[in-house]
Amino acid sequence: KMCRIERLVASMTNAPLVAYTGDDDFSLHQYSLSPIYWIRRFWVHRTLKRTIPIYKLLYSMSVRQMKEFNQYFDVPTKFLVKTGDFDEAMIHIKVNRPIRFVYAGKLYCNRWRTLGTIADCMRNINAKAGEQLMVLDVYTPDEITTEQNRLLNDGVNSVLHKPVPASQLPAIFSASDVL
Repeated sequence: KMCRIERLVASMTNAPLVAYTGDDDFSLHQYSLSPIYWIRRFWVHRTLKRTIPIYKLLYSMSVRQMKEFNQYFDVPTKFLVKTGDFDEAMIHIKVNRPIRFVYAGKLYCNRWRTLGTIADCMRNINAKAGEQLMVLDVYTPDEITTEQNRLLNDGVNSVLHKPVPASQLPAIFSASDVL
């Protein structure tokens, strides 16, 4: 859908398009026995082959991906990763007990399943230790399903919080140990 919109914008304007891909949607270096998986994979691959040439610059999430794009396309590609301001004021000397892990964001793309796996590991570690060594705090604006609530909100090892304004997140992050 996004590729179709990008091609439409390119056909209607002279604006240079700069894109960032954070997913490995182009590569065929995958493994799956599902024919549905491969039908979708080839369809996305073909769509990207039609769209990438219109970009004036393409950022990729890994050096390997950047090299692959450079091999197939005559579009300048650069490696770009997220970063932050890690000055000394942000360094925590004292670690909380329990160790506080915080996730703040949406639960799409099965992120809730990954968080559920982390919460389950924390439950196991805490149970084996006989004390609460760590806790996962999850802040999301998403509507929560019953299954998501079961995985992410046992009230002890993993706590699902109501959404908070972005202005409150720095204080929450500062009080945590692992983001």
